[in-house]
Amino acid sequence: MRNRLTTIVRARTAVAAGLAACLGTLAFATPVSAAPAFNGCGWSPANNTRAAGTYRKDAVNIRTGADTSCQIITSGYVGDSLVVRCGWFNSGDGHWWDYVTDNDRGVTGWSRDDLVIWVGAAKGC
Repeated sequence: MRNRLTTIVRARTAVAAGLAACLGTLAFATPVSAAPAFNGCGWSPANNTRAAGTYRKDAVNIRTGADTSCQIITSGYVGDSLVVRCGWFNSGDGHWWDYVTDNDRGVTGWSRDDLVIWVGAAKGC
């Protein structure tokens, strides 16, 4: 049973990754002319697009802010049920970050966008 579930999760992840590669690129393709400066660790934006997602790999850091200097709250795993609330480009580190709620871990925080699979369009934070 476990092997079958692993196969299903991998197949689902592969399909979602393909969709995310297409849709995720489009979702953030619109340039944000006045992106806010890094608001520091603990920033909780109000935007909530409710895009469904999961992680691309296991042990993805969920942080208090959109930067690797921010504290790690916990880690997320492939198959976790995510709600991607919004996305933000950190010009300091050159990465998109997603503000997510991980329903399986019961936390809301920030994970790098390249480690998140989601379908739909997320608003900028």
